[in-house]
Amino acid sequence: MVSVLVYRSLPSSGGYDVLAEATVERGKLKSGGRRSDLVDDTRQVYSERLDKMITYDTDPEEWLRAFAQSFRTAQVGAVITKDTVHRDLVAPKDLIEQLLAGRQELASSR
Repeated sequence: MVSVLVYRSLPSSGGYDVLAEATVERGKLKSGGRRSDLVDDTRQVYSERLDKMITYDTDPEEWLRAFAQSFRTAQVGAVITKDTVHRDLVAPKDLIEQLLAGRQELASSR
């Protein structure tokens, strides 16, 4: 199982806004959030671990890992929050806690 959060930082508050969440479990992708469209399983991504381009259909878990590692823009990023096989790829615990706190704050303000 691999789980990822897609987020943007909020410079004014120093916090984070979680835009999407995605998990691949038993080969099935589940995604949610107001920008779940960012997790586009039809695009190829580069896997640094495998040193090649891969598709979701080839290896769903590796695809999500590679998606998180390659999804970086000036405004938006992604981190791996859980990986049952490659635990060394999981983001630091304090960053995950900050992201999840931002998600909870956003939900409670709606």
